[in-house]
Amino acid sequence: MPTTTATIEPRTKIVGTNHTDVQISANPWNQPRIVAGGSTGGVFVRDPTQSDGWGLVDAVAGVFTCSGAGALPTWSTTPIVTNLTTDSLALSAAGSISWASRTQVSAPTSGQLTLTNQTATDFSRINLGGTTSAFPAIKRNGNALEVRTADDSGYTTLTAQTLDVRGLLKWGGNSQIHGGSVDGNIVLWNSPQTSFGLLQFGGTSASFPAIKRNGAGIDLRLADDSGYAALTASTGTFGTSVNSPKVQVGAGGPILTLATAAIFKLVDSTQTVGACLNVGADGQIRFMTRDAAAYALTVQETAVINSTANIGVAAIIGTNPAAQGAIRLAPGLLMLCRNGANTADRVIASFGYVATDELAIGDINTTLRLVTSLSPPSSPGNNQWWVETTGTSPTRTTAIKLIDGGVTRTIASVTY
Repeated sequence: MPTTTATIEPRTKIVGTNHTDVQISANPWNQPRIVAGGSTGGVFVRDPTQSDGWGLVDAVAGVFTCSGAGALPTWSTTPIVTNLTTDSLALSAAGSISWASRTQVSAPTSGQLTLTNQTATDFSRINLGGTTSAFPAIKRNGNALEVRTADDSGYTTLTAQTLDVRGLLKWGGNSQIHGGSVDGNIVLWNSPQTSFGLLQFGGTSASFPAIKRNGAGIDLRLADDSGYAALTASTGTFGTSVNSPKVQVGAGGPILTLATAAIFKLVDSTQTVGACLNVGADGQIRFMTRDAAAYALTVQETAVINSTANIGVAAIIGTNPAAQGAIRLAPGLLMLCRNGANTADRVIASFGYVATDELAIGDINTTLRLVTSLSPPSSPGNNQWWVETTGTSPTRTTAIKLIDGGVTRTIASVTY
């Protein structure tokens, strides 16, 4: 290492060439040697490059403490060095490494390091590789850590194989994801944890779908929330209430299943006109009036079928219908059809409409035409009547017959 020129002068000095001139120091004889050159606090080291073989190392003044010439140096408790190369550096438990007026490192306990500013009151960040935005940094923000650019101009990327989050995953002042209180649950929140809007898939425009929270329900919406989105599924199972504007069931396989006592609302595209489809506890399906406010099942409603309807067991119409049969009608109902000119409704039949146990066929505006094979029935019973024809013309006979009390009676007959 370079040294400063300095000399150590002995107490006595021979001046003459023949050693006849001896100069005695004015100091007492037992005074230590006198140092010349250098500065106070320096330490002499052997330096063959100097004229007398000794040199003074001023830089070690921050490592050694020396009161002056002749005094033994001692180690400084707060050494200051510009460069230090060593195999190991041991500090006291309360010691620290510091950069003048800047950062310091200390070890509060075994296995821990603390980074602070010079006054040990705060800390900013650790820059990795450089100090510009081309390098990353780890920054303290209160009791949290941030991954920032080294010049603190913005956030940068964190890449990891596994991210083990023990609390919230947050997007600044926007949405949050929480792992939930039960394994397997995930909670989606807004920033104040009071609600949630849309879960968008693929984008934010009307070209993409989204799942939206609507109170305690779920809507399938377009990602910009401008309208409803389509749902395609093989099977849809719904609970006690369905609040959807439209459910499309594909042909030839997909099934829409309603739970017992569930309500399925059938409405038009404006959701203002329609009815409810109800599956009762008895397993029967009923069309009911749609209440605009609550979709209450208030009155059984008309069901209009414009195509083929395959009814597996029975079609039940009205209140207190028949308990058996393929078509079970309630008392007092009329069966009507539209006339051929599409100008009026005509009665086909009614039961209990005029009288309690009376069946009426047709009405006064309708011509009644009955068609028969004119063959006798195979096993007629009591109170049954029929039209029967036998023989050939000119002895062909047609008769109206009735079984009364087990005896066949001829009401009328004609031969032609």
